Amino acid sequence: MRVISGFFTVGAGFFVMMIGIMSGFTIIGLLWAFPVAFFGWGLMLKGFADMGMGSYEAVKAHAERQKQRQQG
Repeated sequence: MRVISGFFTVGAGFFVMMIGIMSGFTIIGLLWAFPVAFFGWGLMLKGFADMGMGSYEAVKAHAERQKQRQQG
């Protein structure tokens, strides 16, 4: 489940980052484009971390189930 959540977080981060970059081409957007773009980049980074941790947890749980099947 964490992998799916991470995938959507990456998508949201990409969307926020693109909004920040596109707003940087306006005069008013120059004031807040960089923080918005960095926030989007941070969301993408968090999404990738969630996907990695979710994959790790899934593999770990699968290995534990396999070990229990072999023992019992």
